[in-house]
Amino acid sequence: PNPAKDAVIVSINASQNSKYDLSIVNLLGETIVQHKLNDSNDPFEYEINVTPFEPGLYFVVLQNGSNYQGHKLIVE
Repeated sequence: PNPAKDAVIVSINASQNSKYDLSIVNLLGETIVQHKLNDSNDPFEYEINVTPFEPGLYFVVLQNGSNYQGHKLIVE
């Protein structure tokens, strides 16, 4: 859910042998969370505990090679 209080689940529709770098970045540009994901995660989802995060706006960034996707995340 967005806004999130406890956890957020990142789901990726990917082809086989896909590898992603997942980052959560605050408004200052600081990386708060960084994980490497690949399609061996079954299902291809990743849960992130946001309870230690300060309330505010963050960005979830997925990178696959030279492709980037960014999404806003609000933590309450």
